[in-house]
Amino acid sequence: MKSCKKCGNNFESRILIDGRIRNLVRRKYCFSCSPFGSHNTINLNKKNNASDINCVCKKCNKPYLYKRNGKRTSSSKTMCSACYVTKRRIKNRDKIIKYKGGKCVVCGYSKCARALVFHHMNSGNKYDNISSLISHNRSLKTVMTEADKCILICNRCHEEHNDGMLDLTKYWPNS
Repeated sequence: MKSCKKCGNNFESRILIDGRIRNLVRRKYCFSCSPFGSHNTINLNKKNNASDINCVCKKCNKPYLYKRNGKRTSSSKTMCSACYVTKRRIKNRDKIIKYKGGKCVVCGYSKCARALVFHHMNSGNKYDNISSLISHNRSLKTVMTEADKCILICNRCHEEHNDGMLDLTKYWPNS
């Protein structure tokens, strides 16, 4: 049995939730203090005042605290940090797609950027996936260096290539 760090109540370290046995050994708080599925790694004993929240995100409408240099500031920032990072990732992905020509090299598809794939022609010299580099906020120089090892194709052409129906070597400028 574990005891809750906030209220002191005991709770099981293994319990059946949603038809699965869940291991709660690392859990710090009971279910009444922190419901299952919420992140319970924060200190629940810390007092949260309504005055701490001074901004509302324009994109997701979540309230958040905006601090700059450790001090609360006016609500000059319009988006929470999660929405800001997502926006930056999409912007960087669009830059890389534009750098690679903006369309599928096989069929010319360019309607939806999410349907375009960076395909490594030689997986032996592959550093990482382009999507991983963008999502981990690597520099554009690093991502462009890796994009030079790829061709930009749409999902349909990529699946045809994976099934052996399409040979991409004639579209690779380095061959």
